[in-house]
Amino acid sequence: MSHITKVKTHLKDGVILRRALKKLGYQIQEYDLTASRNEKGLEFLARKGKVSIGFKGSGENKSVYEMLADWEDMRANCEDVIHAIYQVYSQEKIMDLGRVKGYSLIKNRMNEKGQIEIVLRKVG
Repeated sequence: MSHITKVKTHLKDGVILRRALKKLGYQIQEYDLTASRNEKGLEFLARKGKVSIGFKGSGENKSVYEMLADWEDMRANCEDVIHAIYQVYSQEKIMDLGRVKGYSLIKNRMNEKGQIEIVLRKVG
């Protein structure tokens, strides 16, 4: 039996979120928020293999994303999937903010402990 679980997140930037999901190998399907058939209010759906996760805005001004998925039906470890999304989202957000503030990327790698190391340098 299907059971959709809603996970509240701290993810706010839809452009960065979509970029992170694509980097993780997800295909993105956009939804029309005004369509009557979009009863869950999904903004977009991310699919990779048997994993399908819906994303919709929540909170004040729909400024934070919620993830909706049937984790049991997908046989995916919820924590692992969410951790991977957060990790790549954070990495993309830092690099994007660095570019905006005039920094260039010097190093971006994962160390032996599974931690991401990013080194930026101010240009000019």
